[in-house]
Amino acid sequence: GGVLDSVGRPAEGLDVTLESVETHQRATLTTDAAGMFLFRDVLDGEYKLSFGRPDSPLLPADSIVFRSPSLRFPTRTLPPTGSLKITVIDALLHAKPRVQISGSALSVGTIDTFSDQAGIARARFLPPGHYRIDARSEDGLEASATIDILADKELPLEMLVRERRAQR
Repeated sequence: GGVLDSVGRPAEGLDVTLESVETHQRATLTTDAAGMFLFRDVLDGEYKLSFGRPDSPLLPADSIVFRSPSLRFPTRTLPPTGSLKITVIDALLHAKPRVQISGSALSVGTIDTFSDQAGIARARFLPPGHYRIDARSEDGLEASATIDILADKELPLEMLVRERRAQR
């Protein structure tokens, strides 16, 4: 199958999950540069197919019945989404790699990623909304932020991680 974003471009890097109705076993893969996905070695049966994180899908799950040898799923188009480019730095303004970044907006999208060696993390395919985002490094440094995600926009967010302040 294939997936397009809301303006008709291939939705590269989107998680697609196939879940067995009978066993609840899941298989998740990521769409390629053309927005295409292919599940291999699927057993005959009933499945649910979801686009985005299974705990906060971008579209209602599709019910499908698979019978070998193959099934071509029609191309789906996502609703409008936005993205974040998160830069994580420490108090010396150095890039901070391997920082866990998590967040969510009320009843819409979730973020769960890590910053790379350059201190950068990208969160894509986020439904518009008001997000709270937390960052925590392996050495205990933390940061929090809120941001409004807008449809069809990639927003920058700089997070300065520091030692957590003692509570009074």
